[in-house]
Amino acid sequence: MFKLFLDSADWQGENKQIHRIQILRRLLDVLLLVPSVSKLARDTFLQVTDIMSANETEEESFVLIHGLLSASSNVRVAVLQALEPFDLEETDSPEILFLATQDQEERNSELAAVLYETNSLSLDPVALSRLFALVGKFSSDDG
Repeated sequence: MFKLFLDSADWQGENKQIHRIQILRRLLDVLLLVPSVSKLARDTFLQVTDIMSANETEEESFVLIHGLLSASSNVRVAVLQALEPFDLEETDSPEILFLATQDQEERNSELAAVLYETNSLSLDPVALSRLFALVGKFSSDDG
């Protein structure tokens, strides 16, 4: 499992520091692909994101918010829980959080609604356009 966190350059000693964005992506991968360790992976993910919330980058926020588009309900709920300490008022992707308010899983939609309201998010015309594009993508994937 440790190999999931390192690429070949890391094994050769070329990369002395594993970047936070890589950790986020790998933990999301583990949450999605290795259900047998999902509780440990979720707990680790939540600890890492809690630490990041004080000074996250735009790319880290992007990866987190786009985790809400996962097909796995367990990934989506972990991402929603991880987003709680973040200030999302300036997010570039309010449409994804809005879409999460429509999740089929009630606990996910409720968490998303709280985040959406707490952060005073709204959909401007650009975000609304992106929302329609996302809905259209999902509709064409189903057909």
